[in-house]
Amino acid sequence: MNLRNPIGKKVEERRATPRYNLVVLVEIGVASMAAVGTVLAETQDISMQGFYFNIAQEFTVGTQFELYE
Repeated sequence: MNLRNPIGKKVEERRATPRYNLVVLVEIGVASMAAVGTVLAETQDISMQGFYFNIAQEFTVGTQFELYE
C-alpha cells in the first residue's frame, strides 16, 4: 500500500500487519501518572499488534502506557 506523508510524497507502508480504521474509547494507565489513575483515549486505527490513539494530554517520548480491558 502506498500512502502520502504530510508533505505529499508517496511512502511505502512498512507495517507488518494491516491497520483497520476503527474508533473505540479505551482506558489507558500512564506509569508516570499512577496517582491520577487512568486516562480515556479514542483509537484512530487498530492492528493485530497495537493501535493508534488520540489523547488531549501531552506526554514525553518514551512514556509507558498500560491498556485496561
